[in-house]
Amino acid sequence: MMLKKYLPFVIASAIMSAASAQTLVLVDLGPTAVVGEDSFGHYWNSTEGNIADLVDSNNATTGISFTFAPVPGSGTAGPSTTTIGNPLQVANATSDYVFPSGSFDIVLGNLPNGTYDFEFFGGRNSFQDRQARYTVAGGNKSDFGILQVSAPGTGANTSATVSLSGFTPDGSNEIVITTSNEVSIGYLNAFSITYTVPEPSTYALIAGVLVLGIVAIWRRRN
Repeated sequence: MMLKKYLPFVIASAIMSAASAQTLVLVDLGPTAVVGEDSFGHYWNSTEGNIADLVDSNNATTGISFTFAPVPGSGTAGPSTTTIGNPLQVANATSDYVFPSGSFDIVLGNLPNGTYDFEFFGGRNSFQDRQARYTVAGGNKSDFGILQVSAPGTGANTSATVSLSGFTPDGSNEIVITTSNEVSIGYLNAFSITYTVPEPSTYALIAGVLVLGIVAIWRRRN
């Protein structure tokens, strides 16, 4: 009877363990690449164009595709010194950027079913009022954030990011990120993707626990 009593707690523990397994993907946008491991021990995807298969922060392939629509402009006048912290505070990632002519989309494709969180950084060495709008559209919802990428009197943004969380892929296994000009020109220098996908081994563990529990209960009754 003890096994029957505690079986739900064992299953719940297995599910919670699966939810804690996360994958981090880092994207550096613009001409200056992050080469090899950064100071945090992470690997990056550095690009001004499309990528067929993004790597995660451990340099393992993910199968996730990255497509610009249309391809934006780019530059290298971003701040190299920031205080945004792990994982985006990397000089070669923050010092370059891409920017829209109105807006551009990044289509993330071939996404595994799961939950996706995003953090965006934009900064431009300028004393003009410039703001970027980052919009994320998934299968379950759409949300946006606005970032002051440069400002009169203070110059480039070096400390603020935009975080948008809790997205799932749409029916085509895609999530679309749109960068647009909120005030003057908006910039996107770097962003992170963190996603949680239950692993097949977790389902096997749950199934195994269920079978063992059923067998134990049947034996006690017989």
